[in-house]
Amino acid sequence: MGLACCNNGMIYGLSGAYKNTLFKVAPVETLIIGRDPAFSNIVIGPESRRVSRRHCSVKYDSRNKIYEIINYSNNYVIINNSTCLPKNQRVNVHKGSVIEIGDSCNSFNLL
Repeated sequence: MGLACCNNGMIYGLSGAYKNTLFKVAPVETLIIGRDPAFSNIVIGPESRRVSRRHCSVKYDSRNKIYEIINYSNNYVIINNSTCLPKNQRVNVHKGSVIEIGDSCNSFNLL
């Protein structure tokens, strides 16, 4: 049972509606972050106007211990306060990376 835990990724809310909230990302799971509950697993409320209905996805690769981020939005996903991920682009990032969704009001640490 402990081994299964180690194979999961974790997303920790740093700011916004999910501040101090921890989400588990199973190795075969892709989490969608956005405003629309029909598309998204992590739903950010309508007050965040820069967050799209289906903003981005987060997938954890337990074998390589990296995350794959895909931006589906015209609005941005900022990685580690420096890299702006364009629409329909994907990037692999290491554990400890921080992503900002739409604006700095919604940020998450990939553990």
